[in-house]
Formats: sequence, structure tokens, C-alpha cells
Amino acid sequence: MTRVKEKLAQIVSELDAVAFISDFKNILRNRGMSTTDLAVELGWKRNKVDEFLYGVDTPLKSEFEAVAKVLDYTLEFEE
Repeated sequence: MTRVKEKLAQIVSELDAVAFISDFKNILRNRGMSTTDLAVELGWKRNKVDEFLYGVDTPLKSEFEAVAKVLDYTLEFEE
């Protein structure tokens, strides 16, 4: 496992995290949104959305929650 996947597994169930990241563009497309649109909704810079998408940095639980809320996507967090 990569460092990112190890961290994601600690934050979100691994299957949900992998499904969410791998389906990210499809989720955006289905909602008629671009990564720029998502960045605006979140109040983030576009490069932060790209970093989230490509796993450049380990996302925080709060970042997953924010993105999931905007995209109306349900994530189950492990405690």
C-alpha cells in the first residue's frame, strides 16, 4: 500500500475511499461540475482539488467530508 492509501484507510473505510477517488471525475460529471466549480463551492484553490483527486497529499477527514457534502456523496467513517 502506498502512504496515501494507508492514511486513507485510517480515515475512511478503504473501499469507500478508493471508490470515491476513482469515481471522482464521474461524480463531478454526473453533477455537471468541473474541478473548478468544485473548488469554488469549497472555497479552495483549483490545485487543492487536483491534489485531492490525484492523491498528492493525504486528505484530512474534514476535506473528505466537505467534498462529499458538496457532491451529495455518502461516506462512512471508521471511528
